[in-house]
Amino acid sequence: MTSPTFTLVREVPTPRGLLVHADLYRLRSDALDAETRRLGLRELRADGAILVVEWGEDAVDALGGHPELAVSLAITGPHERAATLSGPRAELAAHR
Repeated sequence: MTSPTFTLVREVPTPRGLLVHADLYRLRSDALDAETRRLGLRELRADGAILVVEWGEDAVDALGGHPELAVSLAITGPHERAATLSGPRAELAAHR
């Protein structure tokens, strides 16, 4: 799945339910709450959608609280990245 950078949100039906992929990179911090409300992301999450958000660190409250799983990427070398998992489902995800 490609990033929805220019469309902001992509919805994909899956066997486990609706997957909603949002990229909040282009949203200014002063418009973040209003834009996430306009996009209905909090409601989609509350309705059971699988919400995947890029650049969502500043939108935790607007999205309905802390994520079940957060993935942070760090550059560790010219061709290397390290992923750090956190949140209630981090341990489960690490063992898959």
